[in-house]
Amino acid sequence: MSQSTLPPPAPIPAPAAEPPMSAELIDRVETARRNWRRFLRARAAVRMLLAILVLGGLLALADYTWIFSQGFRQAIWIGLGVIAIAFLFRRLLRPRGTVSRQETALEIETAFPQLGQRVCTTVEYAEPTPTTMPAWPSMVKALTTETQQQTDRLDFEEVVPWRRLRLPTAAAAGLVVFFLALFLFQSGAWIASLRLFLVPAQYSKLEVKPGDRTVNTGNDVAIQAIISGRPVEKAELLYRKAKGKDPWTAVSLGPQESDETDADARLAGTLETSLKNCREDLEYRVIAGPIESGVYRLTIVHPLELKKIEADIEAPAYTGKKSRTVKKGDFSVPEGSAVRFRFTLDRPAQIAQLRITPGKKAGASAQALPAVPLAIEGNVLCGVLNRVTRDLEYEIQAEAADGMKLEPRRFRISVRPDRQPTVRLLKPQVIIEATPTTEVTIQAAARDDYGLTKVGIAYQIGDGPEKVLRLDDDPQRPVSLSSLATLYLEEHPVQFPGGVVYYAFAEDNCPGGAHRAVSEVHYIDIRPYKREYQILKAGGT
Repeated sequence: MSQSTLPPPAPIPAPAAEPPMSAELIDRVETARRNWRRFLRARAAVRMLLAILVLGGLLALADYTWIFSQGFRQAIWIGLGVIAIAFLFRRLLRPRGTVSRQETALEIETAFPQLGQRVCTTVEYAEPTPTTMPAWPSMVKALTTETQQQTDRLDFEEVVPWRRLRLPTAAAAGLVVFFLALFLFQSGAWIASLRLFLVPAQYSKLEVKPGDRTVNTGNDVAIQAIISGRPVEKAELLYRKAKGKDPWTAVSLGPQESDETDADARLAGTLETSLKNCREDLEYRVIAGPIESGVYRLTIVHPLELKKIEADIEAPAYTGKKSRTVKKGDFSVPEGSAVRFRFTLDRPAQIAQLRITPGKKAGASAQALPAVPLAIEGNVLCGVLNRVTRDLEYEIQAEAADGMKLEPRRFRISVRPDRQPTVRLLKPQVIIEATPTTEVTIQAAARDDYGLTKVGIAYQIGDGPEKVLRLDDDPQRPVSLSSLATLYLEEHPVQFPGGVVYYAFAEDNCPGGAHRAVSEVHYIDIRPYKREYQILKAGGT
């Protein structure tokens, strides 16, 4: 029986130390692997940037065209965020082992076909796995040495296709430049980009005037909505009582809906309406298309209100006029009268005075007179003007405890001056003829606005002295008085030719100095007792 000899067992790969040349090759492969990973990440980033620019531009264009709501834009961002996170996790944050040395070696062999499979085999035996086929170390060393020699002059950086990024990078840069140009020359593009990032920007701008305002009760308030930028289809003013839960009342700021001509018109510029007869606090806002203004407040204040005016007028005693009361702001008084005011307000004032200025006849250069303080007695203001001698204008200035003032209003006091009396001769005629023995009856009548002290008749014969024929002095100081006297010519040295002149005079009772008035002058021509006439042939006397 013969014995057979068994073949020796196959060599088992052992994790023996790599030859120095193998380590150098592996380092170069590792460097190429890291660069390849950088390329993949850069490509993913460029693609993502390009996708973001394209998608963002499309979304901005769609929003510019149709104006998406804030909620819709938020939903879009949520969806895009989920997609972006998944993409980042898969492309940028995937595990390190996804790009292995074997894959890198395969790319190197693809780039340099003359190497065959040497690089992959060298890398595999440099990092053996349980699936690696057994091989003698000498054979592995020889393979490594040969591969090292063939790859010494090869640049593994050519394996990484960086040039493939040129086109997408240029496209992304072009889009960035394009968008920047739009931002500079098209305001709508800038607003669309802000809205894309959920900034609360609008294509239209709304300014509301007057905003918060304090208004006197009963006044009308003009509300303006100034729309700039993109016109809007509809604009409304909404208002209601302040601090209330009442529904808003809407007032259209555009054309009436029944107007078919303007049914499709868009609104821009200044739109205006008015809130009439405001008597309570209001709050209001304006809605113009997608824009809604803030809530503004109209605070209604109630200024002091003048309910009644009373003025007691006490004329000077010499006028003989009784005191009287007027119930209006404009009135007239005799010169020198005292005026006692009583002004009734709707509520008590805290401070009050009477501002006095000269009347219009005084001219613009006239200065204001000292203010007259007014006594406050509940709702009534009292004050006195002791002596009014010229036209005046006055204004009541009052302020309540809450700071509200009486609306300014000017009133006028007209002064009736003490005029000089009037006097006239009633008879005889202006010129009469009388003989030296004639009795001439002279009658005069005088009138004054307040009273007469004297009424008389004076005469003068030739160049002689002036004498008083009659003088009437009535202590009752009547406003009208007549005087009657007879001039006896025979008692005076009158003769033909000659004459007598006479007139009437009157004086009033003005305490500052009597006013004297005289009538027109009348004449008495003295004629002879006898006149002889002769007829001439040529006519005449």
